[in-house]
Amino acid sequence: MDAMREQFNKPAVIGLVGFVVGVFIGLVVLGWWLWPVKWVDAGPEHLRAEFKEIYLRMAIDSYTVNPDPAFAWQRMNEIEPDLDLVLANIIDNPQSQNPEAVQAF
Repeated sequence: MDAMREQFNKPAVIGLVGFVVGVFIGLVVLGWWLWPVKWVDAGPEHLRAEFKEIYLRMAIDSYTVNPDPAFAWQRMNEIEPDLDLVLANIIDNPQSQNPEAVQAF
C-alpha cells in the first residue's frame, strides 16, 4: 500500500492516471452511454458503392411501374458523384432486370 502512495507522489503517474480516467469517462460514459451518436436521415449519396447500385436498381424498377422522368432524375441525382459508374455497372450486368427497362430509365 505504501508503494502505491509513493507512486502517486510522482506528477507523471498522476498525469497518466488522470488521462486514463478522463478517456474512460469521456469515451465510455459520455460517448457510448450518456450521449451516443445516432445517425439518422442519411441520404443515398452516403451509401457504399454496392448499396448505391441496389438503390439505382430499385429506382429503375420503380420507373417501369411509374414512368415519371422528374422523379427518376431526382433519384439519379441523389447518388450523383458515382452515378456514371453505378449506371455502367447496371448496364453491363443487368442481372434479373430487364435490359429494356434499364435502357428506358
